[in-house]
Amino acid sequence: MDLDKTLNLARVAFRKKNLNELTVHTDALIFSGIPEHVGSGYFLRGAYHELFDGNENHLAEALLNYSHAGEANPSAESYIAMATILVKMGPSHYESALVCLRNAADIKITPEGHLGFATIYSKVVPPEYELSKSYFLKAARFGRVQGLYGYANASRKLGQNFRALIVDIYRIISSPFIYLIIGKKILKGFWI
Repeated sequence: MDLDKTLNLARVAFRKKNLNELTVHTDALIFSGIPEHVGSGYFLRGAYHELFDGNENHLAEALLNYSHAGEANPSAESYIAMATILVKMGPSHYESALVCLRNAADIKITPEGHLGFATIYSKVVPPEYELSKSYFLKAARFGRVQGLYGYANASRKLGQNFRALIVDIYRIISSPFIYLIIGKKILKGFWI
């Protein structure tokens, strides 16, 4: 069986939100034993459970699948996905999410990883807005609008309202031009 074709069929099933079809194709990928395909199979299952599954244990299922994806084929994306789930699970999981983000950064530094750090540092008690701002700025340098928005928000929390206003104006004016240059990547982020 052609595994690239199977991966494409799994992606189609994912977009259609068809769990039965997705399971058939991801099983084929997982049982292939080829690390990149095993990782892709588990990653698609994790994404399905995270986004579409109405089950009360859907976050735990997603985390388990993302974890298997990371074991099979370690990637920054799988660690960032695990961190996203851990943040969704609540404050008691933030430290584990930071560990996942550090593992992701060891593999590849990504703007989504910077956004993950920024999000967690703005949510911890007490919030570390200065540190959060630095990570939001790093993501913004990669053209992520969420970085500009987060930087302005953290600035407001620190009482730096003029700075926040300037960043908001810059974001509104520059976003269409950034979109023309890098396309849909402008919208990629650390979504919880």
